[in-house]
Amino acid sequence: MKSYNGGEPPLDYRGLTQRAEVVRTVDSTLHWNNLKRYSNRQKQKTPLDGMMGTITYEGALGEFWPLIEFCEKTNVGAKTAFGLGEITVVKLN
Repeated sequence: MKSYNGGEPPLDYRGLTQRAEVVRTVDSTLHWNNLKRYSNRQKQKTPLDGMMGTITYEGALGEFWPLIEFCEKTNVGAKTAFGLGEITVVKLN
């Protein structure tokens, strides 16, 4: 999978979304975390809010693994420049 080089990957986004509906969440500790940082440029506090916690999925995840692993390797989550956005993936089976 290429990122930036050559544009958007050729993915069937609508189909992926439909097929993801059979994936089940079996456990979740996700919660919203309110963080703030001071911006010297803006001279004010700015939000770094986001989700934290763990989530366990079950179901037909095979075709999603390349995307999940890509996100893990590149820390695709929000605000990565501030050390946030990291995800860790553990395959149980």
